[in-house]
Amino acid sequence: MAERVLVDTSILIGLLNEKKWEDDFLALNQRARILLSVVTANKLLRGAHDPLSRKIVDGLLDIFGDRFVTPSESHWMECARISEKLLRESRRSKENVLLLQNDLLIALGARDAGATLVTNDKRDFGLLKPYVKVPIEFW
Repeated sequence: MAERVLVDTSILIGLLNEKKWEDDFLALNQRARILLSVVTANKLLRGAHDPLSRKIVDGLLDIFGDRFVTPSESHWMECARISEKLLRESRRSKENVLLLQNDLLIALGARDAGATLVTNDKRDFGLLKPYVKVPIEFW
């Protein structure tokens, strides 16, 4: 069975907007089954503000077909517990911890899908790494 990877929003935004990591992404597609969190799909759709952007995002999402990872009830519950720990242990504001919720859901989904998380967001996922045991590949 092919390796499984879940690609974070930061990679797709860089790929779509700045043509970053094209060769890396093509190589990744050759070696692994690429998954996408519905959280990332939501973020991409919310950021598509004009007809061309919406068409590009819709086309990208169509490609993923049955390779979406959807947060479960247990992911939401674990996300709340980890958020509470972050609030106590990292001395971050409630607002800052709330902003990490999407990244937490993405990481939990990758972990439970048996996938490596591929991201460019070292700051947030680096902070979450001790709380969610998931392999992370930083680009």
